[in-house]
Amino acid sequence: MSSLARNTLLLTVAKFFSVAIYALLGLVLPRHVTLEENGIYALMVSLQVFGGMIGSFGVPLVVTRELSRRLHDGPRLWAQGRVAMLLGCGASLTLLAGFLAWETSGAEDAGRKWFLFAIVAVMVIAESIGSLGDAMFQGHERMGRPATVEIFTGVVRAGLAWIALTQLPPPWRLEGVFLCFLAGTLWRAWVIRRMVHRELLNGAATPPVSLREAWGALRASGPVAVFRMLRVIRNRMDVILIGALIGIASTAANPDEARGLYAMAGRLALIFHTVTLEFTTAIFPRI
Repeated sequence: MSSLARNTLLLTVAKFFSVAIYALLGLVLPRHVTLEENGIYALMVSLQVFGGMIGSFGVPLVVTRELSRRLHDGPRLWAQGRVAMLLGCGASLTLLAGFLAWETSGAEDAGRKWFLFAIVAVMVIAESIGSLGDAMFQGHERMGRPATVEIFTGVVRAGLAWIALTQLPPPWRLEGVFLCFLAGTLWRAWVIRRMVHRELLNGAATPPVSLREAWGALRASGPVAVFRMLRVIRNRMDVILIGALIGIASTAANPDEARGLYAMAGRLALIFHTVTLEFTTAIFPRI
């Protein structure tokens, strides 16, 4: 099997497996939490997806492309990508915090949503490091071990979340699920980062990067970012807007309950969107 075919297969299977686990967890979630909590879960997952996609701004794909052309420049590309993604994460989380401030204005459960958002914010930053590490391996067309890490940590996250969902007292189940997600995400980011330094950079120190260089990486990723963000907006914006519109239309209606009902209908469709997205990502180094 060629390196392209093997790389494509590994990345597609890993992402499909990871997303399928979350989709299955989302299907059983309504049996263990209230409809309102299910809506809060859908809101936070949507904010996480938006934060990660806007924060990365297509930088991992640009790193993959540039690394496939000049493997010797790995340390600088890693350093540039890391600073660029931290800038992007800061901007995206600021925007999402503004939306959440409007969403929770005068709400009784504002404190709970802000606590969950704080967990999501850390997840977005950690996931950006993991995604950048994947991009480095993708540039070398060596996705075997990162794919294994993706699958293994996905199983651990889902397993811990299932335990939290079934064993914790009802008022703490949602928080327990997101804390388990956070633990798995931080673990994956730590493992991928170590693998990059040991296997791709050979322990070499990363050079200092200026903000101008990081901004240049963000600008270079602009066209890719627009395409990916439009796709996420198509898949996720409806979940956020339906709650907002319900709340505007009727003060007696519960936006989180509306989101919960809508999210249950759309979780399986997300799997198929993910397969096509990761397939195109896998062949990107050869384009």
